[in-house]
Amino acid sequence: MKTDLVGEKVILRPWKASDAPELVKMANASVTRWTTSLRIPKTVEEAVKNIRKKQRNFREGRVYSFAIVSRETGRLAGSIGLFKIDKENKNAEVGYWIRKDYWNKGLATEAVQLVLGFAFKNLKLHRVYARTFKENTASARVLEKAGFTKEGVDRECYRKNGRWHDLVRYGILKKEYDEKGPVSKG
Repeated sequence: MKTDLVGEKVILRPWKASDAPELVKMANASVTRWTTSLRIPKTVEEAVKNIRKKQRNFREGRVYSFAIVSRETGRLAGSIGLFKIDKENKNAEVGYWIRKDYWNKGLATEAVQLVLGFAFKNLKLHRVYARTFKENTASARVLEKAGFTKEGVDRECYRKNGRWHDLVRYGILKKEYDEKGPVSKG
Protein backbone atom coordinates (compact mmCIF):
# COMPACT_ATOMS: atom_id res chain seq x y z
CA MET A 1 0.00 0.00 0.00
CA LYS A 2 1.31 3.43 -0.95
CA THR A 3 2.01 5.35 2.24
CA ASP A 4 3.68 8.62 1.15
CA LEU A 5 1.09 11.04 -0.25
CA VAL A 6 2.50 13.91 -2.29
CA GLY A 7 0.77 17.20 -3.08
CA GLU A 8 1.91 20.58 -4.35
CA LYS A 9 2.49 22.01 -0.85
CA VAL A 10 2.85 18.98 1.42
CA ILE A 11 4.10 15.45 1.65
CA LEU A 12 2.26 13.16 4.04
CA ARG A 13 4.33 10.28 5.35
CA PRO A 14 4.23 7.92 8.29
CA TRP A 15 5.92 9.25 11.41
CA LYS A 16 9.54 8.30 12.12
CA ALA A 17 11.30 8.08 15.50
CA SER A 18 13.70 10.77 14.26
CA ASP A 19 10.71 13.19 14.19
CA ALA A 20 10.49 13.08 18.00
CA PRO A 21 12.56 16.21 18.85
CA GLU A 22 10.60 18.32 16.36
CA LEU A 23 7.28 16.90 17.57
CA VAL A 24 8.09 18.04 21.12
CA LYS A 25 8.84 21.57 19.82
CA MET A 26 5.76 21.95 17.65
CA ALA A 27 2.97 20.26 19.64
CA ASN A 28 2.21 23.12 21.99
CA ALA A 29 -0.81 24.93 23.38
CA SER A 30 -1.42 26.94 20.19
CA VAL A 31 -2.00 23.76 18.17
CA THR A 32 -3.80 21.80 20.87
CA ARG A 33 -6.26 24.57 21.72
CA TRP A 34 -8.89 23.06 19.43
CA THR A 35 -7.98 19.36 19.48
CA THR A 36 -9.94 16.70 21.30
CA SER A 37 -7.35 13.96 21.58
CA LEU A 38 -3.84 15.33 21.09
CA ARG A 39 -1.61 14.84 24.12
CA ILE A 40 1.45 17.05 24.12
CA PRO A 41 4.67 15.05 24.53
CA LYS A 42 6.86 16.92 27.01
CA THR A 43 10.07 14.98 26.35
CA VAL A 44 11.74 13.36 23.37
CA GLU A 45 11.27 10.00 25.09
CA GLU A 46 7.51 10.56 25.34
CA ALA A 47 7.44 11.62 21.70
CA VAL A 48 9.33 8.49 20.60
CA LYS A 49 6.87 6.33 22.54
CA ASN A 50 3.97 8.20 20.90
CA ILE A 51 5.50 7.76 17.43
CA ARG A 52 6.12 4.04 17.99
CA LYS A 53 2.44 3.67 18.88
CA LYS A 54 1.49 5.57 15.69
CA GLN A 55 3.72 3.25 13.65
CA ARG A 56 2.22 0.12 15.22
CA ASN A 57 -1.35 1.36 14.66
CA PHE A 58 -0.49 2.24 11.04
CA ARG A 59 0.94 -1.24 10.36
CA GLU A 60 -2.09 -2.87 11.97
CA GLY A 61 -4.57 -0.66 10.08
CA ARG A 62 -6.16 0.76 13.24
CA VAL A 63 -5.11 4.40 12.81
CA TYR A 64 -3.38 5.96 9.82
CA SER A 65 -1.36 8.85 11.22
CA PHE A 66 0.77 10.91 8.85
CA ALA A 67 3.37 13.60 9.47
CA ILE A 68 2.67 16.68 7.35
CA VAL A 69 5.90 17.92 5.78
CA SER A 70 6.12 21.26 3.99
CA ARG A 71 7.50 20.77 0.48
CA GLU A 72 8.78 24.35 0.51
CA THR A 73 10.88 24.02 3.68
CA GLY A 74 11.21 20.24 4.17
CA ARG A 75 10.19 20.74 7.81
CA LEU A 76 7.46 19.06 9.80
CA ALA A 77 4.36 21.24 9.69
CA GLY A 78 1.77 19.13 11.50
CA SER A 79 -0.10 15.88 11.70
CA ILE A 80 -3.15 14.31 10.10
CA GLY A 81 -4.78 10.96 10.59
CA LEU A 82 -7.70 8.68 9.99
CA PHE A 83 -9.00 7.08 13.17
CA LYS A 84 -12.17 5.47 14.57
CA ILE A 85 -12.00 3.32 11.44
CA ASP A 86 -15.20 1.29 11.11
CA LYS A 87 -14.38 -1.41 8.55
CA GLU A 88 -17.88 -2.87 8.54
CA ASN A 89 -19.56 0.47 7.78
CA LYS A 90 -16.60 1.78 5.77
CA ASN A 91 -16.15 5.12 7.53
CA ALA A 92 -13.54 6.91 9.58
CA GLU A 93 -12.90 10.21 11.30
CA VAL A 94 -10.17 12.57 10.12
CA GLY A 95 -8.27 14.84 12.51
CA TYR A 96 -5.38 17.21 11.89
CA TRP A 97 -3.35 20.05 13.29
CA ILE A 98 -0.79 22.47 11.85
CA ARG A 99 1.97 24.21 13.77
CA LYS A 100 1.37 27.93 14.15
CA ASP A 101 4.14 29.14 11.81
CA TYR A 102 2.43 27.23 8.95
CA TRP A 103 -1.12 28.50 9.52
CA ASN A 104 -2.97 30.17 6.61
CA LYS A 105 -0.79 28.67 3.89
CA GLY A 106 -3.23 26.04 2.57
CA LEU A 107 -1.29 23.10 4.00
CA ALA A 108 -4.16 21.73 6.07
CA THR A 109 -6.61 21.85 3.16
CA GLU A 110 -4.22 20.01 0.88
CA ALA A 111 -3.38 17.49 3.60
CA VAL A 112 -7.10 16.76 4.12
CA GLN A 113 -7.57 16.31 0.36
CA LEU A 114 -4.64 13.89 0.17
CA VAL A 115 -5.97 11.87 3.11
CA LEU A 116 -9.41 11.74 1.48
CA GLY A 117 -7.80 10.24 -1.63
CA PHE A 118 -6.07 7.64 0.56
CA ALA A 119 -9.30 6.91 2.45
CA PHE A 120 -11.48 6.46 -0.61
CA LYS A 121 -9.00 4.88 -3.04
CA ASN A 122 -6.70 2.82 -0.81
CA LEU A 123 -8.95 1.97 2.13
CA LYS A 124 -12.15 1.82 0.04
CA LEU A 125 -14.12 3.81 2.61
CA HIS A 126 -17.64 5.08 1.92
CA ARG A 127 -17.60 8.12 4.23
CA VAL A 128 -15.12 10.28 6.10
CA TYR A 129 -16.24 12.63 8.84
CA ALA A 130 -14.69 15.27 11.09
CA ARG A 131 -15.67 17.19 14.19
CA THR A 132 -14.45 20.66 15.01
CA PHE A 133 -15.05 23.02 17.88
CA LYS A 134 -17.77 25.52 16.97
CA GLU A 135 -15.34 28.37 17.68
CA ASN A 136 -12.65 26.93 15.38
CA THR A 137 -13.71 28.68 12.19
CA ALA A 138 -10.34 28.08 10.51
CA SER A 139 -10.79 24.32 10.73
CA ALA A 140 -14.37 24.62 9.44
CA ARG A 141 -13.05 26.50 6.39
CA VAL A 142 -10.46 23.77 5.77
CA LEU A 143 -13.18 21.10 5.77
CA GLU A 144 -15.52 23.11 3.56
CA LYS A 145 -12.73 23.83 1.04
CA ALA A 146 -11.94 20.10 0.99
CA GLY A 147 -15.55 19.32 0.02
CA PHE A 148 -17.11 18.37 3.36
CA THR A 149 -20.73 19.19 4.17
CA LYS A 150 -21.80 20.49 7.57
CA GLU A 151 -24.07 17.81 9.04
CA GLY A 152 -24.98 19.16 12.45
CA VAL A 153 -23.90 20.26 15.88
CA ASP A 154 -23.30 18.07 18.91
CA ARG A 155 -24.26 20.53 21.62
CA GLU A 156 -22.02 20.77 24.68
CA CYS A 157 -20.66 17.28 24.08
CA TYR A 158 -17.01 17.91 24.85
CA ARG A 159 -15.49 19.30 28.03
CA LYS A 160 -12.15 21.04 27.74
CA ASN A 161 -10.42 23.46 30.09
CA GLY A 162 -13.39 23.42 32.46
CA ARG A 163 -15.96 24.43 29.81
CA TRP A 164 -18.51 22.58 27.70
CA HIS A 165 -18.08 22.99 23.94
CA ASP A 166 -20.24 22.34 20.91
CA LEU A 167 -18.65 20.19 18.20
CA VAL A 168 -19.72 20.73 14.59
CA ARG A 169 -19.93 17.56 12.49
CA TYR A 170 -18.83 17.49 8.86
CA GLY A 171 -18.88 14.60 6.42
CA ILE A 172 -18.05 13.67 2.86
CA LEU A 173 -19.13 10.59 0.94
CA LYS A 174 -17.00 8.81 -1.63
CA LYS A 175 -19.47 9.70 -4.41
CA GLU A 176 -19.18 13.40 -3.44
CA TYR A 177 -15.40 13.17 -3.47
CA ASP A 178 -15.53 11.45 -6.87
CA GLU A 179 -17.86 14.14 -8.27
CA LYS A 180 -15.79 17.05 -7.00
CA GLY A 181 -12.35 15.49 -7.20
CA PRO A 182 -9.57 17.29 -5.38
CA VAL A 183 -11.06 20.74 -4.81
CA SER A 184 -9.68 24.15 -3.83
CA LYS A 185 -5.93 24.70 -3.95
CA GLY A 186 -5.85 26.66 -0.73
